[in-house]
Amino acid sequence: RPPTDDRDRGRPSADDRDKGRAAPAKREREASPPRRRTREPSPDLCQYAPPGVVISKREEFAAQTAARRDAALASRGIGRRLTEAEKDARVEQMRADAKTHESHKDKRIANAEEYDKKIQDAEENMRNNSDQKFFRDIRQQATMDDNATLADRMKTQRSRRQKHLNDPLEKD
Repeated sequence: RPPTDDRDRGRPSADDRDKGRAAPAKREREASPPRRRTREPSPDLCQYAPPGVVISKREEFAAQTAARRDAALASRGIGRRLTEAEKDARVEQMRADAKTHESHKDKRIANAEEYDKKIQDAEENMRNNSDQKFFRDIRQQATMDDNATLADRMKTQRSRRQKHLNDPLEKD
């Protein structure tokens, strides 16, 4: 019995199951027709290419960009590409400049270290020879006003005393 609608798909219908009939035999699938492997000539792809006006505009824009780039390089003094000989000469010049720069930098560093060492030696000599009187006077001038009394100083240092922070002038 041929299937009556798409849902049958080779299964026995409800009528056949009720009546105890056997299921129809499986049908052999028909082979699909062979695929065509013939090559057709390729379609003309020129129809998909941009029109000549667009191509000429693109070339014109590329030429303008190149002209602008050349003008910018020329304004900076770079106008053209360097030859290998010119590149080698510039590299050698840079190396020579680097050597002189490093030697000047080393001299400046050595001079600065020597100056710092002289200052440290002078300060140490002053500390050893001056009995701390010079430094004590400087500290007092920095922390005390000319007309301030000891009571004024104690008043301004009250919060530090309450926090048990030592006043450097109270040590002496």
